[in-house]
Amino acid sequence: MPKTRPGFTFHEHQEVGRELREIDVKLGSLLVRVSAAYGPTSVESKAAKKSADYVGSLRSKLEEAVSRENPETSRNDEVLACYYGKDKHVGSSKPD
Repeated sequence: MPKTRPGFTFHEHQEVGRELREIDVKLGSLLVRVSAAYGPTSVESKAAKKSADYVGSLRSKLEEAVSRENPETSRNDEVLACYYGKDKHVGSSKPD
């Protein structure tokens, strides 16, 4: 039977969440540039969109994980803010 891995610490969730918010903003900007250069229905734009979607999916899965791993505080704003920020301002580089 495989061992269960420990997952991230709460602090690691905060760090990864901050990094993913920054990546999300950068991918959004890149998507706009690629779409302007190649057209919104081009294979290049579709690949950029897919990349942004994968990052969004990862953020969502990790938000579920941090809530599951911290059940005593899963409604706490600090736990919920890990991946989307306290004010849900995606990509905010300001400390949360």
